[in-house]
Amino acid sequence: RWEDIRKFIKERKADEVIIADSGLDHEKTLNIIFSCQKEGIGIWIKPGIYEAMMGKLEIAHIGDIPLIKLKNEPLKGRDKVVKRGMDVLLSLLILVFSLPILLLIPFLIRMESRGSSLYRQKRVGEKGRIYEIYKFRSMFENAEEGTGPVLAGQNDERVTRVGSWLRRTHLDELPQLFNVLKGEMSLIGPRPERPVFVEKFTREIPGYFRRFIVKPGITGLAQLYGDYDTSAQNKIKYDLAYINNWSLGLDLKIFFMSLEIILRRRR
Repeated sequence: RWEDIRKFIKERKADEVIIADSGLDHEKTLNIIFSCQKEGIGIWIKPGIYEAMMGKLEIAHIGDIPLIKLKNEPLKGRDKVVKRGMDVLLSLLILVFSLPILLLIPFLIRMESRGSSLYRQKRVGEKGRIYEIYKFRSMFENAEEGTGPVLAGQNDERVTRVGSWLRRTHLDELPQLFNVLKGEMSLIGPRPERPVFVEKFTREIPGYFRRFIVKPGITGLAQLYGDYDTSAQNKIKYDLAYINNWSLGLDLKIFFMSLEIILRRRR
């Protein structure tokens, strides 16, 4: 029972916990990992195929069983300060240079459809914190009134013509620079998801909870190599690769690749 395991860990004052049984109940495994990470206890776990192929992982063996150590916090000390500094500096520069288009977009949105040009929505951020994300509205007002929460698709009928252009050029994401300045997001990281989908994906996708040990981002590996209709199962592979291989160089590479795609699509 989970309660017995938690009691055992607490009584023994464990520094590290090893999960070597791949047949362990998924919910129980998540409970152990979440509790250990909250207490700062190191976790070793038997990896899946794509986790085992990722770099910058601490590897060990028990007999013939390979184990990887999960990072409680991939960014520490100087790395965290550098990433935050880069987020603030680049966000301010982008806001200054994109000011004319920032003022034009609300006018274009209101010309085509009624309602606010700015869209706010609850998202799950670092360590599971809920925050409000800002976007330029790309759908008709109250688009989910009859359907409830639905994941966006590539040929979504709820999207306006201006909204389609905003999505194609990723200009609908510009207001999220204010989320970055507020410290709720980073320029680079896993895309934030809505609480209702986070609950679903955490139950269904092994390792999904790992996305929340870093701040969500405006762009990332999943955005560069995926699309609106890329499955959450495939996106998590990119997210884990980013988390386990983070470096300032990787962030800069993703940033300039994203910038190139945006400029190409605006022509």
